[in-house]
Amino acid sequence: GIAAPSAAFSGDMTRTRSLLFALFLLAATFALRGPFLQRATWNLDEGITITAAEQICAGGVLYRDAADHRNPLVPYLKAALLAVCGDWNTVAVHAAIAVMVALIGVGLWRLARRLGHETVGRVAALVFVPLGFLLPSGDDALAAHTEWFVLLFSTAAFLAFAAAIERPNVWRGLGVGSLFGLAFLCKQPGLPDLGVALVLLALLLSTERDRRGALSRLGFGCLTGFAAVVALTIAYFAWHGATRDLLYYAWTYNSEVYVPSIPLPRRLLTLGEPFRLALHHLPSALGLGLLGAVVLLVAAWRGLRQQPVRIPLLPWLSLGWTASGIIAASLGGRAFSHYSIQVLPGLSLACGWVLVEGWRWCTVRGRSVRLAALAVLALATADTGRRLVA
Repeated sequence: GIAAPSAAFSGDMTRTRSLLFALFLLAATFALRGPFLQRATWNLDEGITITAAEQICAGGVLYRDAADHRNPLVPYLKAALLAVCGDWNTVAVHAAIAVMVALIGVGLWRLARRLGHETVGRVAALVFVPLGFLLPSGDDALAAHTEWFVLLFSTAAFLAFAAAIERPNVWRGLGVGSLFGLAFLCKQPGLPDLGVALVLLALLLSTERDRRGALSRLGFGCLTGFAAVVALTIAYFAWHGATRDLLYYAWTYNSEVYVPSIPLPRRLLTLGEPFRLALHHLPSALGLGLLGAVVLLVAAWRGLRQQPVRIPLLPWLSLGWTASGIIAASLGGRAFSHYSIQVLPGLSLACGWVLVEGWRWCTVRGRSVRLAALAVLALATADTGRRLVA
């Protein structure tokens, strides 16, 4: 008679704390971005996609009536927003980006929680919000870039994937694949994120023999859901007589003109662009991220060395997501800072992991070690605050 009400009260408190944390992330995001909502942002990529969105609102079809070499989803999402909020309403677009940043932070927290590391997820979310404001250069942090949309759908896809592996089946796979398909439809470099999920699935297939059938069905559903979303998109443009335009701008132009115009050695040099941005704008995040990569690699390696082999999913996912973001940032061979936005989730998870695990290590090393760690953390926090104000 006492246990049940007590459990219900505990559950209510947990939900309340979760809601308050999500609202805090939203408030923090708007505290950073709110002062700039009215600001005129002269950004090429934002201007192109909003102009294409206005053409769509006027009855046009992307690629046929307005040309862009990205995949098609973002202009249509912006068109839906402008249809509700009014023509050329960039304030609404920027407010939507702020909400998306907060949602991605919530998604990172829930993803780590689903994989058994809630504290890591909370810290990663707290890192992600200021990192998304500081890492890209200047207006690139404020503009409505397609990368934010990629992150939104990829985060949702990884969260759905983490839930699906608990009870894998075809139908759950369809949902996961569809979300990765939407990330890809936002921009072509969203495709490597699907590759990360497939690598994780392959690792599970190699170690969990008793679940191979169910995991195989999950993988089949994932690929089917991805293919279905892409096929429906092609069918839409075929219905409007714009298939050739779609294939040219979204594929041929990129593969034969845009990417090859930059020599391969120069494209490879842009692999270091996210690191250069982090060093310039937030060196503490770079230091934590590099240390976190080492700690995550150790955790992943230890899992492989165990008998039976264990796959710690969050370290593998964090490393893979960071790698896919670095690949995405270098595909175009151009050092545009907004390309590095796709590195933010993996970097935030790495920072969250090393902060949580590092503090646990410090707690058993004595008072002097804890005080030194707190001093370093205070300095990093003060430096971050100074940069945010600046």
